[in-house]
Amino acid sequence: MAESKPTKLQMAKEAQKLINAAEDMSAVMDLDPAIKTDYLIDLKNKTVTISHLNQVIGSLQADIKAVAVEIEPEDKFQKGTHEVLADLNVKVPRSVIDEVVEDEDEIMPTPSPSDVVEHQQKVQDEEKPIKKKKKNTTDHSKSNKGRVYIAWKDGENDFEKLSGKIDGAVKLSTIKGWCNAWKNGNNLPAVAKQ
Repeated sequence: MAESKPTKLQMAKEAQKLINAAEDMSAVMDLDPAIKTDYLIDLKNKTVTISHLNQVIGSLQADIKAVAVEIEPEDKFQKGTHEVLADLNVKVPRSVIDEVVEDEDEIMPTPSPSDVVEHQQKVQDEEKPIKKKKKNTTDHSKSNKGRVYIAWKDGENDFEKLSGKIDGAVKLSTIKGWCNAWKNGNNLPAVAKQ
């Protein structure tokens, strides 16, 4: 008896199962970059065809298998992820299989008194005002105007040589205008104000 082909709905469900597993693996294993999961599988969209879903499923399976070699014994995956790994015949360390994290239905154990104190300390630390970091100061001497100003201030008055300091990136007439303004203390670049 010939096997029937999977329906579009079955394939979309399979793709979603793989996406969930890939997201779980990316989060648990702290993958950078994460496994690509932004595939279009919405059946209401006309561009989602059986061929498209086959490509999505194939890509996800390949990506999951490629990343699975990096599974560590301390990685704790959701039940659905273990099912996907088993379906793909991926060998995982025994400790990973023994400690399956149940999907959202997991019953949380009663915390120990030390856990409660640790949690309270963490909450207090989070409530402390965040100190703003000092803004990075920009090195204005890297600008063309700043570089010309520094050379001019050091006594260079030849406009050709000043232009050479910035590899001719600014017209000579502009450099002359800057220098004339600087003589009067006007239009100084930011580097002059440091």
